[in-house]
Amino acid sequence: MQNHPTARGMCVFGAVLGTLFSGTAAAQLSDTTQTPNTANAGIHKSLTEQVGAGRGDIMTPGSSLFIIARDPARSIRRGRQIFQRKFTSAQGQGPLTNDGVGDIETDPSIVAGLSDSCAGCHARPFGSAGFGGDVFTRPDSRDAPHLFGLGLQEMLADEITKELRAIRDQAVADAQGGGFAITES
Repeated sequence: MQNHPTARGMCVFGAVLGTLFSGTAAAQLSDTTQTPNTANAGIHKSLTEQVGAGRGDIMTPGSSLFIIARDPARSIRRGRQIFQRKFTSAQGQGPLTNDGVGDIETDPSIVAGLSDSCAGCHARPFGSAGFGGDVFTRPDSRDAPHLFGLGLQEMLADEITKELRAIRDQAVADAQGGGFAITES
């Protein structure tokens, strides 16, 4: 039998595809501070620890902008983990069994069932409870909108608001310093 480059390439391509798609994607990750397990799989910080100081600024330690300015890879990992986090009812969303807290090795229903993370519906290919692109909640399926680029739109509003506040503050300072009356028009 003759060895054809095309046939060999197809075999290699098939092996690569088989390797890539042999496992499922971990779309929803449990919080190991609430659901410890022997594999130590999941997110290793509580939601409070991950949120930290919130958005903050580049000078506020633990805030999103502080981490982005110093370690972009860490901020991407942190955002991905918040996106994939399985939330509890106390956090505003969550599973029905024991509020998602307990030993998942003796009661796997604690982290199963409802889609209780952002990644349960958004972010292809993670969308279908760990595998696939659609969330099959109805026979006609569901294709949740993507979330890429939304942060850029929010940043525009923040930048415009910051500029408007600076203009207002300067107008107030000028009026107070020059003895002018401040009126609304």
